[in-house]
Amino acid sequence: MTMAAFSETDRIFFSDGYRLATHALLKGKSWDALENMYLTLYEQTDLLTDSFIRRCLREGKRVDCHSGCSWCCYQAVFVSGGEILYLGNYLTGHMEKRTVREITEKARQKCQLTVKMKIPELLRHRSPCPLLQEKCCVVYPVRPLACRIYFSSSESSCHRQYRRLQNTGSFPELYAFPLRAGRMMHEGINARLCEEGIINTEWLLESMLVDVLTNPGIIPAWISGKEVFYSPALEEKERKLLNNRNQA
Repeated sequence: MTMAAFSETDRIFFSDGYRLATHALLKGKSWDALENMYLTLYEQTDLLTDSFIRRCLREGKRVDCHSGCSWCCYQAVFVSGGEILYLGNYLTGHMEKRTVREITEKARQKCQLTVKMKIPELLRHRSPCPLLQEKCCVVYPVRPLACRIYFSSSESSCHRQYRRLQNTGSFPELYAFPLRAGRMMHEGINARLCEEGIINTEWLLESMLVDVLTNPGIIPAWISGKEVFYSPALEEKERKLLNNRNQA
């Protein structure tokens, strides 16, 4: 994606992400600084989406997302390297070792199902996120950006998408603004990290989670610029399909 393809609003959120990463890198590349960067990103995103939801309610528009609704937790979830490292640190720091082992095994099992799928098949596939437990996310405070910006105006449309496994063109009735704003902030962060030689790979949550939870040296390797996460070579049509996956 080039800057020429951005709207003025896109540029604003891209610049916000770029500045956030620049501030984190002022004193060099360190995990503490980058971890704080993701914390700030999530805080800013939550403030933005909270404001957006309040506006929807004032205008009489529905936001059907609520605790216990997990239709979106069965589809493919894509995260970046930095996000999954941040999430992995939370898991190992806040969960019992037994729970972490169970999550690792669930992620491994899902990865075995999805790792060889082509993008059309992957977008049709439905199986629970390894972080889902009794219809609730066990890492909700540090859930990825993709989950934070996903807001539906119709729970029934999410249910329809969940059931229409053969139709990749079936989308829930999502609000475009939070999706686009969050994505642009993330693009800005990625652009700045790339300038510092950090490869912020984006791929399936389950695949990257296994990498994080089974490789204790992954953080310094990632910061040093090594490609520590699996990322498949995609055809151009597959990339376009991924880019359009949340557009109705």
